[in-house]
Amino acid sequence: MKTKLLRKAIVTAYCYGLLSLFPLAGLAQSPDLLVCAGTGFTLVSSEDATGLSPVTYTWYENASPITNSDAASISILTGKGAGTYTYVRKAVNAECPEGVMTIPYIVIVVQPAAPVITASASTVCEGADVVFTVPSAANTTYDWLTVKGDAGLATGADNSAYTLSRPKANTHQVQVTATVDYEISGLQATCTSMARASAVVNPLPVVVQTGVTEFCGGGAKYLTVGVNANGSPIAGEEVTITWYSDITGNTSVRTGAAYTTPFLIAPASYYVGAVLNATSCVSNGLTAVHAEVKLHEGGIGGEAIVLIPPPDAASTRTWIYGSQVWSDVIHIPGCNKSDFPESWIEPQCRSYTEGENTWYYYNWPYAAANAARLCPTPWHIPGQSDFAVLAGYTTYSELASFWGYGGYASGDAIKDVGTSGNYWSSTAFESTRAYELGYDSSTLGVNLTRNTYGQQVRCVK
Repeated sequence: MKTKLLRKAIVTAYCYGLLSLFPLAGLAQSPDLLVCAGTGFTLVSSEDATGLSPVTYTWYENASPITNSDAASISILTGKGAGTYTYVRKAVNAECPEGVMTIPYIVIVVQPAAPVITASASTVCEGADVVFTVPSAANTTYDWLTVKGDAGLATGADNSAYTLSRPKANTHQVQVTATVDYEISGLQATCTSMARASAVVNPLPVVVQTGVTEFCGGGAKYLTVGVNANGSPIAGEEVTITWYSDITGNTSVRTGAAYTTPFLIAPASYYVGAVLNATSCVSNGLTAVHAEVKLHEGGIGGEAIVLIPPPDAASTRTWIYGSQVWSDVIHIPGCNKSDFPESWIEPQCRSYTEGENTWYYYNWPYAAANAARLCPTPWHIPGQSDFAVLAGYTTYSELASFWGYGGYASGDAIKDVGTSGNYWSSTAFESTRAYELGYDSSTLGVNLTRNTYGQQVRCVK
């Protein structure tokens, strides 16, 4: 009986010895470790015990035993989520089967919330900026990365906004990493969280001229364009194409992939823009589409200019140019005056003789008022379109060989005799100008000029 009591006393002493080495848990204390969520950590106990029988150890996490933890240290390799975790090491032997535990190790795991990215637009057209933002927060910095197609990552700025500047067509993804500094009970940790967002950048349409670009002779010209986007052709029903008469895009003349021009006697340019119907993306400016018009040299499309007898006694000469028949005017006797006035504002007509040549000059008001006398039926003073047809059939050198270089009258002076020919049309423009056919030693064209000049007149039928 005494032996049993003695052994019980010895076992109790050893159990209390263990207890003295491993004080009771539950004492109030500050955290021992501050870590970021997902980060592993290791705890080490320097407290070992001896007893009459071997001592075994077990680590506990929040009162639950950790398997295979009979060691002085425990490594938590699998990252923990945010929260507070309590770890203790329990010592057990035969004399003290209930064991005793160390003072708890308190580990606080922190995890910053993932940043919420807001994009200025989820879909834009190529060249437009996209701004990504996240709400600002205390003790937080932001680092942006952009994924540009297959181009890899590019480091952005450490702030709460990132601008994807004039991106190319593609789906662009951005990633932001929020870095937060924590301090709890004197412990510090720097943790990160990440979020991603994307924006679709649609391509712009690109207009390209197709078909014939060079034309021989005057006339209406058929011009065509095509549209590409991101290097691929776009079908007609997928795009709206608009033609303009000037580069400012103020005056549209046609929609569609083709345009038939007015009658042209000289090179002309038109300007074309496109809009992709599915995305409303607009071409970057207008594309110039050219019609290179080359007038015939040395004949009318291979035909010779034919001089035929005048149709009536009043006309002195008659010419055929293509389908047109041209004639001199009937000279009005009252115009045989050589005293050129200083002002041609009122209806005026005069004549000028140099050597064997006599030219008759009329300002536009006089020619318009006396059109039936100058060009009796079936003749008429040519309109702007008549001159346009003529200019498409002939050249300045051919026309000058028959009509000469009579110049024009301005005030009381005759100008450019021997170097230019100027002929009124019946087509007025506003109150002070009218269309004329003019040529010199290198050009031929239908132009606008002041109606107070004295110029010649021809008849056509």
